Amino acid sequence: MRNKTDKIVCLLVLILLFQGCKNKEEKRIEFDNQIRVQADSIKIDIPISVRGWKVGEDKISIQSGNNSDYCLYVFSVPDMNLLYRYGTYGQGPGEFIAVNWLNATGEGQIGLYDIPNLKMYMYQLFPDTLHRIKTYHFNPWDGKLCRPYSSIQQINDSIFLLKAHMWENTEIEVANIHTGAILNTFGPLLQREPNTLYTPFYFGMAGNDQNLVLYYEYINRLELFEYNETAYTFNPIAAIGNDKDQSGIDVFDYILHYSDAQCDKEYIYALYQGERRENIRNSTIEVYNWRGEPVKRIILDRFIEKMAIDVDHGKIYGCAGHQDFDYVYVYDIK
Repeated sequence: MRNKTDKIVCLLVLILLFQGCKNKEEKRIEFDNQIRVQADSIKIDIPISVRGWKVGEDKISIQSGNNSDYCLYVFSVPDMNLLYRYGTYGQGPGEFIAVNWLNATGEGQIGLYDIPNLKMYMYQLFPDTLHRIKTYHFNPWDGKLCRPYSSIQQINDSIFLLKAHMWENTEIEVANIHTGAILNTFGPLLQREPNTLYTPFYFGMAGNDQNLVLYYEYINRLELFEYNETAYTFNPIAAIGNDKDQSGIDVFDYILHYSDAQCDKEYIYALYQGERRENIRNSTIEVYNWRGEPVKRIILDRFIEKMAIDVDHGKIYGCAGHQDFDYVYVYDIK
């Protein structure tokens, strides 16, 4: 009888410990300032899958991943009227083989890069066309192609961050794009074990000429850095969240944490989900200052997976992610 009672007590203790750990994992950052916002929806007549986008100069530029004719579409805002298309696929002069989005920081500028062509391009937006203002050449890595850069973040006119997911680890190169020199190399604060799958540790980048934030898709974590322009180093400021990864479970069961982030000189805007993708009903935007202190939580009325922020006009543009979207959702946060 006593053994049975002891087993029941042990079981109850384990249940309480499990519930305590579960509650601890689910605990979120506390925000004193919290608002709810509803979207205005604008119909889009062109099927577009957003790979990257940016608002500026009263335009929104979208790199689409599913269109076979053009890779870039420029709309007016806030009415979302199509102004022009740009970028055809092929192997001829000025054409793209495999186009990727580049996070450009220049006012009225966007960037694209093409790894098979070993080239990166910077553009200036004009009312009726796009002007290529600079072409950069990647250094060959294995004699033919450059390293497998999954993301590129501009810091200033010369310094770009090139993120390469390698089998051994994930590296971020600090490159002078004018000379092609690699000035430094660093990695995220949260390091994965060598030769392990990088998907559970996948992170995106957002930055300005002074700071950088890394946001993890499948870990509840943000990492903040400050740029030292003398030493070409990125020094850690803060880590927000935890280091609990989702290794060892099926990727289809992953909880999606931060699906996007944008920033300016004052704030970080991190788009948080906290559920499996199919279970997400509404997203939130967490706003932090560059000391890592919580400023505001913005609760959206629906699920958006990517966002573009127009700070000047107090607007957030959102789309629902991988699928073609018929609407863009506009939030007024002034």
